Amino acid sequence: MLTAHKAAADTGITLPQAKPAPGSRPLRDTIDTYLLEVKAHKKPKTYSAYRTALTYFLESCHKQAVEDITRTDLLAFITFVRKKGQSDRSVTNKFESVMSFLKQQKITGLIGKNDRPTFTEEEVSVYSQDELDKFFAACTEQERLLVDTLNGSFCCRRAM
Repeated sequence: MLTAHKAAADTGITLPQAKPAPGSRPLRDTIDTYLLEVKAHKKPKTYSAYRTALTYFLESCHKQAVEDITRTDLLAFITFVRKKGQSDRSVTNKFESVMSFLKQQKITGLIGKNDRPTFTEEEVSVYSQDELDKFFAACTEQERLLVDTLNGSFCCRRAM
């Protein structure tokens, strides 16, 4: 093992340590403790979202200690989540969950504003009452019945 670490160091490669350095906090244990706190104090959906994000983070980051996490690890996490086929919004949400964990661990300043993932929220069209009146005036009785049924089932909403 020592020979492998020395050979790697001679070529400029740093191999992960078998256990964190003294005084550092094991990443996996710290995440487990954090998730227990989240489970105890947050809603089940929040806990589930954090658990998923932090599980993905553990899959993408092979650091042993919380203190060893770098900007590169966070950027690699963004790429990892995108490769899993997640939408831009999901990537952003998972990233922010990891950042909340790190902030709670007093690990800050790793990522710049331009490094954060972003998403564009689509604008929802809101129709005026005049536009709705024109639409319903052009509908056949059967089309009107269909729209009223959808509206009554909360699939869509229209002003009454």
